[in-house]
Amino acid sequence: MSGLNQETLYDFRVRVNCTSGNGNYSTIAQFHTYSAFCRSYGVNTWEWIDLFSLGTINRVSGKDVQGYFNSSQSTDLVIGSTGNVGQLSAGFNPGESYTDRFVIYIDFNRNGDFNDPGERVLAPLTTNNGNNYNFSISIPNNVTPGPTKLKVVMRRGGATNTPCAQGTRGEVEDYVVNLVGSSNRNIDNYIHQDELNPLTQSRSVSDDDIKITPNPSDGIFTLNVYENFQPSSYKIFNSIHSLVQQKSLSNDSSQQIDLSESRPGLYFMILTNQIGESRLVRLIKM
Repeated sequence: MSGLNQETLYDFRVRVNCTSGNGNYSTIAQFHTYSAFCRSYGVNTWEWIDLFSLGTINRVSGKDVQGYFNSSQSTDLVIGSTGNVGQLSAGFNPGESYTDRFVIYIDFNRNGDFNDPGERVLAPLTTNNGNNYNFSISIPNNVTPGPTKLKVVMRRGGATNTPCAQGTRGEVEDYVVNLVGSSNRNIDNYIHQDELNPLTQSRSVSDDDIKITPNPSDGIFTLNVYENFQPSSYKIFNSIHSLVQQKSLSNDSSQQIDLSESRPGLYFMILTNQIGESRLVRLIKM
């Protein structure tokens, strides 16, 4: 099969196609596609990540398909901050427990490999039961604002915790972190979002400075800005945090954003004004 999205969980079913007719469809099964840059997953028959929380991210789970999960949950992390606390834990089959190690990586330069200096933000944290373990991470001062990926890797004790390891006992989970300057610490508080699934809910995303309609759309969005915040440029990233579009903006209060040539899905738009202030807006193309 070709044309599939990276890091996506797909449902599928099969049936027999014979000259005498078609058979019944099978029950639904699932498979994951992995990253072209960092193909990472674990064998979670015996142990898996059952809790990861950091900021507004909070996921409790069981075994994920093929030892991997790509989450749309996200949180803001302030550039230069320390003491960003979170929790994690391992899940086991009943009556079993193993020694496992957790490592966390953030792709600060957005090149997809997590192997650059400083991108391992949590050194191996060892667990040997299902208790919750606290951790704390710091964000360097010299990273670029905008969304990027955070990778949680859990491996059986003794295995090498590399970010792109494949097939060792454990599990891998990916999340989104939005790196913001200290002046934009509460940026998500200004973006009003529906509690429902964003891919099924028609709404506008707005705050006191910005309004984008329609959102979701078929790819053509109208950006309206107000006197409180006049952006001079924008960058748009896709769900795997690759830059898909960047442009300078005129001083017009209403401008068109065109994603008609892009795949359907979730996009992150960073609007920046002349003095370096920024706003994050999520765009949904149907």
